[in-house]
Amino acid sequence: MTGPDQSPRQVDILRIIDGDTVLVRRRGGMLRSHPEERIRLWGIDAPEAAQQGGPEATAYLNCIMRQGSTAWLTPMSSDQYRRTVGVLHQRRDDPADSYNRRMLQGGHAWCYMLSGPHRARYRQAEDEARAARRGLWKRRQSQEPSHYRRQQRRRAGRTGRIRLYLALGALAAALIAAGYLYLSAGFPP
Repeated sequence: MTGPDQSPRQVDILRIIDGDTVLVRRRGGMLRSHPEERIRLWGIDAPEAAQQGGPEATAYLNCIMRQGSTAWLTPMSSDQYRRTVGVLHQRRDDPADSYNRRMLQGGHAWCYMLSGPHRARYRQAEDEARAARRGLWKRRQSQEPSHYRRQQRRRAGRTGRIRLYLALGALAAALIAAGYLYLSAGFPP
């Protein structure tokens, strides 16, 4: 999304997908061919669903942002998956009190930005959650989602290479067996 319109627009919360992704439907003016939209919460990174802390992060977001409720979305950008990345807040007149920041306050996400208008508030919310040992910070060591995703990609790459080597080995064995049968049948070389 190049230069998104950053004016808040009202959305209906259809489903909480995970700790930092929500399915919404825009109110009014939405194209009929695209009634639903995935929103990635800007400035935070919550644990993946299969990661330790992931189910808790999803449950926490579900508690503070109820399915079927309305919220205000301020789009910030879009990501490589074509999701809108934005700030979701309950009241239009109080955009500083966002669901994004509440996830940090509850200790269910990491602050995930280098710069931006909410950076100081988000960092402070994460620091307070760490100090109070809320959510993820109850454990001594919580793995950042970006590290977890990188580890999963490496693991998938290794598994893919092993499958390729096994397939090549099976193909070589089949070719050797076919050559043996060809030669043992008495066909001239």
